[in-house]
Order: sequence, then structure tokens, then C-alpha cells
Amino acid sequence: MFIRPNHRKKGNHQYCSYTIVESERTPEGSRQRTVLTLGTQFEVPRERWRDLIRMIDDRIYGTIGFLPEYPELVSWADHITSMLQREQARKQPKLSSNIVTVDLDSLEASEAYEVGTVTVGHYFWNELGLPTILENCGLSKRYCTLAEVKVLNSLIDPKSENATPDWVRGTALGELLDQSFKNLVEDPLYRVSDALLNNKVQVEKELYARERNLFSLGETIVLYDLTSTYFEGAANGNPKAKRGYSRDKRGDCKQVCVGLVLDREGFVVAHEVFEGNRRDTTTVGEMLDALERRVGHRVGTMVVVDRGMAYAGNLELIRQRGYDYLVAALQKERDVHERHFLEGNWSPVKADDPQPEVHYQLRETETELHLLCKSVGRQAKDRAIRERAESKLLSDLERLRGSIQRGKIKKISAIERRIGRLQERYPRVARYYQIDYKDAELRVERQDKGIRRAEDFDGTYLLRTNRKGIAGPELWHLYTMLTRVEKAFEYLKSDLGLHPNFHQKEERVEGHIFISILAYHLLHAIEYRLRGQDDHRRWSTIRKILSQHQRVAVKIKDVMLVQHVIWKNVTPTPDQKEIYRRLSIKPRHFPPRLHFTSSSLSQDTS
Repeated sequence: MFIRPNHRKKGNHQYCSYTIVESERTPEGSRQRTVLTLGTQFEVPRERWRDLIRMIDDRIYGTIGFLPEYPELVSWADHITSMLQREQARKQPKLSSNIVTVDLDSLEASEAYEVGTVTVGHYFWNELGLPTILENCGLSKRYCTLAEVKVLNSLIDPKSENATPDWVRGTALGELLDQSFKNLVEDPLYRVSDALLNNKVQVEKELYARERNLFSLGETIVLYDLTSTYFEGAANGNPKAKRGYSRDKRGDCKQVCVGLVLDREGFVVAHEVFEGNRRDTTTVGEMLDALERRVGHRVGTMVVVDRGMAYAGNLELIRQRGYDYLVAALQKERDVHERHFLEGNWSPVKADDPQPEVHYQLRETETELHLLCKSVGRQAKDRAIRERAESKLLSDLERLRGSIQRGKIKKISAIERRIGRLQERYPRVARYYQIDYKDAELRVERQDKGIRRAEDFDGTYLLRTNRKGIAGPELWHLYTMLTRVEKAFEYLKSDLGLHPNFHQKEERVEGHIFISILAYHLLHAIEYRLRGQDDHRRWSTIRKILSQHQRVAVKIKDVMLVQHVIWKNVTPTPDQKEIYRRLSIKPRHFPPRLHFTSSSLSQDTS
């Protein structure tokens, strides 16, 4: 550093001010930078400036000079040093008052809780307007908060009501909601489940209206299908719990059936819960009622259903309500078009595909449009299913023959009952075999003509609709939308904790199902927005990545043996940051949370 005089003239007067400057290197060369302005009242003689700067340096850097200090310069050196220190402090960023000297050997990372998953879940809970929807239903703010806890738990890590309080205390949801869950127990979670169920129709109506507006959804196509979910336990308190056809291969358990109505983009419009032994074909009328309670009666809407509901009464009911239908016809109805199925007059669904997966023929009747389809992939699958069933039938027949030969079964009536049970067990292939017991011998004769006819129909579909003027490829794609309902059922049962269901009362079971459905609303909204950003990962993958974004507690002791517990967010990884960006989420910044503990000190600040 050195002192530089600065002369300037104003009118007839000459002024001189003084500054302390220092030289520094820049890309443009050596430059002088002003460190401190001393003003015009600086009165130290020029020949003593170098001594003054030396004395200032000794004070700033704490060095011991070999040259003597000059008493007449001491006051100036102290004054300028003080000015330089204040100027330096002003330019430096403010340091926290929580600076202490610590023992690094005592450093310990202890607890951690999830930030990423609950941040995304909480964002979409608000994005779908659920707080306002639940308040419109009359739920208190506390119940709205507990509803979010239960639905986000189903979305992120499905737990029972008993285990949910511990789960939420291990996440950042308390800080996101500015709520304490320290004393949360399971009883309020049961009550909020009942409150949600009591307002099911209004919640689904307002929620789908919000989704339709938020994502600019169309309204012309609805998809309907049915699944089942089973119970652990007797479920004696639930009149809908019955044994029936189990899609989960748990015929030993009681179950209920769940009907789901989706729009063409896969968003849930409505759901209903039926008795466990209810046949698919008997539920169509009630689901149309549920649809109209949610979105009103919209003439011209196309209802897409699977062949399990393709009965004349159901199709007529849909038509009478003012809707169009698209359905896969029953297998026996294909016989009407047998000649056309065996012909080679097929067109590819994708004309520009050198090896199209699906071919079609379009046939029009007086009242309907029929689409004959042949799928290469489905052809191999149908053949494999039939061959596997045929192998099992023949194996069981061999075991029956062995039992007869060893004399374990002697009565003709018992043998015929066994044959009948096998025919019921393998209806797909038993019709192609002539099975008789005559002259103390089990005779099995394969009907090759029937097998060859079945092979001709492998991979074929007959789609029926009463809406005219639709191209064949469009009809096929509309029908394949039903896979979105199947995908929704898969998510509900795998990721969202729909089953197994341990509740025993009807309202508890239906409340549990409704919470899983609400969680699916969030899941589908998340995946839908990611697909819009060309990210086709499943929620399970996204959830795994986000679960690593956590808030951790670091413990360390200072020299006074006071333990400091510091809660701090882990910096998001590039992949986590990209997910947040694609979802248009800015993760909330939580300030470090400090906690001090010792035998005589306890203080908690945020």
C-alpha cells in the first residue's frame, strides 16, 4: 500500500485529497485500486508516509517491526488501521453468530428423513386442488392435513393406519405443512378415512373437473373395467365381502370387486365397490350412474368395455342412455365372420410399417361397425396359453388313468365326476378332446379338426361399435386404451397398497380403496407431466431416485462439551434436479435447524 495525493481545482481554489491505494494485477495489466479515502485533513508530512504505511501494516498483519515506531505517527497509524478494518468488515459477508470451536472427532451423522418424495407428493396434492376440494366438503383443516398424510403415505410407502404416524415422522412433511406429528396416533386416521368416503362423489366430481382443466383433457371417451381385491381375515363385518372369481388367484379369500372409469388419457373419473361375487356384466348400469353423477350426462360419449360385459342387454343399455359403445365381442360371435377371418384380405394398422403388428378388416352391418383384427403378438400368446392348458389336461388325465389302473378309484360315478371336474378346470382345451370311460378303460381322443380351427382364430379379435364412420386403425387404438385401466389396476395393487386388505368393516375397506384411488390420481398426474417432457419412467423408479434426497442430522460437540444437532438438506443430485425441473417444482429451502444439548443447557431454534 502507499499514499497518493489527488489534486483538483474548483474555480480559483486548489484542493488536495489523499487516498491509500495498492497495486494489483489484472488481465489488462497492473492497476491501482483505492483501499481507503483519507480526505483533505490528512496532515502527515510526505517524507513520513512510508513510515506510516509500515506501522499500519504491522498492526493489520500482527507483525513485529525491526524499525522503531515514531510517537508522532502512532495516533495516525491507529486511526487509519481502525478505518481499514471497519471497511474490510463492511465488505465481507456477514458471518453467523452460531460460530463455535468444535471437536471434529465427535462428528456423527445420526437421523435422516425423506424430502424428495414428499416434496413432489405435496406439490401435486396442491396442484390438483385437493385442499380446496376437501374444505368444500366441510372437512376441517386438521382433517385436510391428515387426509394428505394418508394419501401421500399410500403414494410413497403404503402403511397401515397404525404404522403411518411413524412413517410421517420420518419425512419432511411436517415442515412442509408447518405441522407437528409428534403425538399423532392411528385413531384420527381412521376417522379421516370415514370422512373422505362420506364425500366420495363430490371429491371425485371436483377432482376430475380440476384435472380436466389443468391438463386440457377431452371428454369423448371413457374406459370401464373391473378388478377384485381380497381380504386377510373373515371380514364378517362386511356384507360385500364374498368369494368369487379372483383376479389375484386367491380364491381362498373373501373379496370385493372394484369398478374403475377412466378417460382416454387414463385419469380416474369414478370408481365403485361391488360385492365380491358380482359378475362383470351386471355392473354396467351402476357405473353409468356413477359416471353421470361425476360429469353429468354427455350424449355421444363412447364407452369402451371389455368382452366380459359384451352382452346384448348391456350394449342396449349403453345405447339407450345416449352413449356409443366399443366392445370386444364374445369369442363365439366371431363365427359369423369365420369366412372373412380365414380370407387374406387384411390391411395393416400402420401402413408405413414393413412388419405391422396388427392387421384389420372393416365390416359394416345395418346397426353396427365390425372390426376384424389379427394380432401377431397375440397369436403367439393364445397358442402358448392353449398348449400349456392342453399339457396340464393330458397330465391330469394320465394321473387319473394311473389311479384307475391301481384300483384307487373303482366306482364309475366317481370316475365320471373326476372327468367332469377336469373338463371344468380346462374349458379352453377340453372341448377339443373326447373323454370317455368304457370297458374299464379311460379313452382320450384328440379332435384335430377343432384344434386346427382354434389355431386359425389365434390372435384374432372382433370389435363392435354402434358409431359409424370411424376408420379401422382408430377403432383398434381406441380399444387398446383399455390397457390403461389394466395399468391403473396394476399400480393400485403393486405401488399403492390396495391389497392385501386387513380391514374387516365395509366402510373401512371402501375408505382404504378410496385412499388408494386418490393416491393414483397423484401418481398419474406425475407420470402424465413427465411424459409431456419425454420422460417415460414409472413412478416406482422416480420414487426410488427422489427417496435419496434427504434431510440429515449431524451431531458435534464444542470445546465446552455442548452437543450441537444440525438438520441440513442434502444437495440434490443432477438426476433429482432434472426431475424437479420437469415437474416444474422448486424444492422448498429448509433453513438449518439447530438443537443444543448438555447437562445444563437445552435450546431449540429454527
